[in-house]
Amino acid sequence: MELNELKSSWTELNSRVNHMEEALKATTITQKVQAPLRKEPILEIVIGALTLLWTGGFLGDNFGALTGSPALALPALFIHCLAIAAIAHSIWQLVLIQKLEWTDPIVETQTRLAEIKRFRVKGAKQFFATSLVGWFTFPILLFQTLLGPSVLTKVNPLWIFCNVAFGFIVIIGVILVSQRVGDSHPVTQKFNEFLAGTQVTQAERELKSLSEF
Repeated sequence: MELNELKSSWTELNSRVNHMEEALKATTITQKVQAPLRKEPILEIVIGALTLLWTGGFLGDNFGALTGSPALALPALFIHCLAIAAIAHSIWQLVLIQKLEWTDPIVETQTRLAEIKRFRVKGAKQFFATSLVGWFTFPILLFQTLLGPSVLTKVNPLWIFCNVAFGFIVIIGVILVSQRVGDSHPVTQKFNEFLAGTQVTQAERELKSLSEF
């Protein structure tokens, strides 16, 4: 009888320990992984929404002038499309982050986190490349907002062409260097970690420590 009671107590204790481990895992993934990872995409959505208000307001307020000269709307349309793409990218990040379930094995959660990291790095590179080619649209639109859409007619087309060409040259150079160096190079890894954000790196550390627990 005492042996049966001892077995029963041991089984109950083992069950409590398992529940405690699951609770610790759930708390870690929810508070130290999911919550920090959501901050940057939410911030990007807010910035994107404010940008859409800016570009949309400009296009609406100057609809008559822009209808007569559609080329004057190009800077605003470029930034408008960039903001929409950034918001869509951030929303999908939140979807991926939500899939980090505490009921899944740690290895599977780490795999999902690696997918989020790759997605963030890829999106950051695409945004960087697009902005590098069309960065000049931001100051142009700012001056158009302050002084009127016709400001664009005073910009030298050669200056715009040179900036676009320079952007493409830099992008091609970065691609060639990255292919030559490879993803395993420490510089490339540091750069990818920078693009992924500190939250992703911290989440990787938390999951690693949890897997070793």
